[in-house]
Amino acid sequence: MFITIIPEFYLFFSLTYILILGVVKTNVFRDLNIPNLYSWLCSFVLFISFLLIISEPEKIELAFNGSLISDSFSNVAKTVIILSSIVCLLISKDFLTKKKINAFEYFVIFLFSVLGLMLLASSFDLLTLYLALEIQSFSFYILASFKRDDSYSSEAGLKYFLLGAIASGMLLFGCSLVYGFAGSIHFENLSKIFLGSVEFSNESFFGVAIALLFINVALLFKLGIAPFHSWLPDVYEGSLVSVTTIFSVIPYLALFTVFLRINYVVFLSLSSTYQTIFLICSLLSILIGSFSALVQRKIKRFFAFSTIGNLGYVFLAISSGSIEGFKAAVFYLLIYLITTLGVWSILNVTTIKNSFLIDYNGLYRANLALGISFAIILFSMAGVPPLAGFFAKLFVFLSAISENLYVFAILSILISCVSSFYYIRIVKIVFFENSLKWVQLDDMGRINSLVLAISTLILVIFVLEPNLVQNVIQKMVLSLYI
Repeated sequence: MFITIIPEFYLFFSLTYILILGVVKTNVFRDLNIPNLYSWLCSFVLFISFLLIISEPEKIELAFNGSLISDSFSNVAKTVIILSSIVCLLISKDFLTKKKINAFEYFVIFLFSVLGLMLLASSFDLLTLYLALEIQSFSFYILASFKRDDSYSSEAGLKYFLLGAIASGMLLFGCSLVYGFAGSIHFENLSKIFLGSVEFSNESFFGVAIALLFINVALLFKLGIAPFHSWLPDVYEGSLVSVTTIFSVIPYLALFTVFLRINYVVFLSLSSTYQTIFLICSLLSILIGSFSALVQRKIKRFFAFSTIGNLGYVFLAISSGSIEGFKAAVFYLLIYLITTLGVWSILNVTTIKNSFLIDYNGLYRANLALGISFAIILFSMAGVPPLAGFFAKLFVFLSAISENLYVFAILSILISCVSSFYYIRIVKIVFFENSLKWVQLDDMGRINSLVLAISTLILVIFVLEPNLVQNVIQKMVLSLYI
């Protein structure tokens, strides 16, 4: 039904209008403050899309001959994507102004990436999945290299593009193999085949298993899961801080949504074949993320490896293959998103002058509230009780233990102690390092201050009601199997 994808249609026509408006206005009024104007304009467009999504009826509907689906899982994912996109735009507004990124194309490309992620969350066949992922990927390639006069930005975009093209080729090859062996690319038909409702030869079954391997490798690359993570630190480091904010916050829920739908709904009978591989990848991500972060000196690379480690915990919960594991993964992602928004609301106003960890010496002396908020966020990332990050990790470990994955759970717990060390090391720098040079701060602005205050408050008071979002998450996960 057409009504199922009204939010996507609205977003597409709105960004087309914004593109035309930008071409006309920038040629007539050359002194416009584009970052300020377009941040609010794009936020308004995304907010209307958000209202259209939450107004949709709570039932499963298909559109375009079953290529797109609207259910609780996809709708919650799209809601989170849009709200986090609005926050990313607003907290980056002052940074873009100071960096003189006075180009409306930045915002048009950003909206295209959001559109791709929304279509990705709703994709219900392999062709739609591929096209949506390419819309998102091409937008991210351009954003990564947006500052053309910066060699680091150009290098980040080129590296991202080359490795991303290889992953896209593997995805397309895997999709073509699935169609060749199974005769369909539609998720509903494929799930019937692999649940035994349709006769299927052993040779074709093996061929699809190989195809699924290619698809999963491509998705793991897009997610930045080890050992397919090598692009992520370099892209984080070379991109603008506002772009790094987008990369670290927005795409993961949509990508994990697709990964869950493919491996644990469509190809459920094949999931056990790859469970050990998934578990090893999750453990590698936690291991590489934790130990690599120990030796980092630059703030953006530090949080890049922190992202890899956090994604490893999410992937560990998903790899358990249980409903409880999926719920733990979604919950961890939501807490990670809130925490990351708090981090980047700080970095968007400090990384202009401070690129290294040591540059945050004595942050609490320059701004006590900022130093305390930063410390609370870092303690939550480390999993210190009673902050929200502790519950997120606890649910992940419990989901692994409930499926008798004791070795992986114990190793992950031990490695998490290492991550606690490097987060607390930054707290030491902020509060206890002696230095004659004070950290250089700009005016944080009301929006960044508000985002930081809300994210910090959620992390602190979450202990009062740890089951606050459990009902929504349970309904979201169960909709995959209805």
